Amino acid sequence: MKKYIELNITGPDEEMVALVDRLKTYSSDSFKFVSISEDNVLRDGYYVEFVAKRALDYRSRVIMIWDEEGLRICNIVPKTVTFLEVEHYNSVLRHFYEDVITHTKSNALRVVITKEENSIQDLISAPAYRALVLWEEFCNKNSPTSHPNDRSRWMNFICELFINHDQLSLSDFRNWLIEDKGWYYDANDDKDRTILDMELELEFGLDLLEKYAAKTNNR
Repeated sequence: MKKYIELNITGPDEEMVALVDRLKTYSSDSFKFVSISEDNVLRDGYYVEFVAKRALDYRSRVIMIWDEEGLRICNIVPKTVTFLEVEHYNSVLRHFYEDVITHTKSNALRVVITKEENSIQDLISAPAYRALVLWEEFCNKNSPTSHPNDRSRWMNFICELFINHDQLSLSDFRNWLIEDKGWYYDANDDKDRTILDMELELEFGLDLLEKYAAKTNNR
């Protein structure tokens, strides 16, 4: 599965201050500094913003947050299109890293860029993964939980997620079905809501188990 890349920079306070000072004066053929502004929502935090000059990067605004956790890209907002697909978002982020960060960071700073490719096995426990694969392999793709056996395997998957305290986002679940397993999905197709219905079932099942566990623990 493809996922949005994250970029985070950490290091000694004086080095972080020096980095931001360098960013405020940095400009190239590809990106230019726009502003730094205090954010009242963040404790001692600031927004640092650059803008991409090239159409190749959709003339995007690259928005970073600088706070006690470091300096990280929190969003990339395109100007020439309404939405960036994952691969396009990641492309802009890589260009920004190569053209801006590599020229302004010091060796005392630690820069972490997450992987673009991600396996669902990295996100959930082994028992939950086995239950998910078993359900997906044998279920009717047009009606994935209608048959009693499919329903049982589906509920077993949800229970394994809950028991093992797994945090699986709906988007990661959807992307696994589409990208790894080839399920059909078209956000503009109102007739086929199979994946959307499965997301709702997953969310409801986990919420129900959370509610049940809370009530049981309070007795």
